[in-house]
Amino acid sequence: MTPFANESTKHVVQSSLANGSAENHAAENHSAETPASRNAAAFDKKKFPGLAFRRFFTKTGVSPYDEVEWELRTAAITDAQGGVIFEQKNVEAPKDWSMTATNIVASKYLHGTMGTPERESGVRALVSRVAETIRDWGMAGGYFRSAEDAATFHDELVHILIQQKAAFNSPVWFNVGCDRLEPNSDATNWHWNPQLGRVEFGRTGYSYPQCSACFINAVQDSLDSILTLAKTEGML
Repeated sequence: MTPFANESTKHVVQSSLANGSAENHAAENHSAETPASRNAAAFDKKKFPGLAFRRFFTKTGVSPYDEVEWELRTAAITDAQGGVIFEQKNVEAPKDWSMTATNIVASKYLHGTMGTPERESGVRALVSRVAETIRDWGMAGGYFRSAEDAATFHDELVHILIQQKAAFNSPVWFNVGCDRLEPNSDATNWHWNPQLGRVEFGRTGYSYPQCSACFINAVQDSLDSILTLAKTEGML
């Protein structure tokens, strides 16, 4: 978990699955087509009807963003001598978030070059980017029973994040949904090609984002292999 999650509520939130209805007020938000969505497998809805979600934290027709009070802050980090290392003004954050949480979000996770229109403006923009992208991936992959279930999933996830009940690990905040902000990025990385069924290296931008910082490396029963593993882990 990232350090801006509330320590007192850092737990796994388990929402039971059941049939339910919800207004699709979130699914209408912008959703960009990506290679990941284009390559999503076509599911047989009769055989795999998808997941149904009921509302646990949220209410139908009420945006989870409207259930918190927002304010604009100046996020700043200084060194031991008081020199400013980082500063971003007018960062939008929930009023009950600590300045430490705000500083971490602004300095580490907001995407875009400082001083440009592409720079994310705060917590709302960050959570929207991530939650909407995951919802859209789920819809493209046939994971939801209906658009209403997708909207419910989205709202519940937004609530959990902005209420600091849980938080994603850093790679999610760094990368997920950034293809919306930088659709023409020419960054290269390894990614899974679902059409060919293999791992490939190529120019993907943020279309195939790295969402995890956990890696499993092989090791053989030899001193050379053990020391090589130690080096690999250290570099990671």
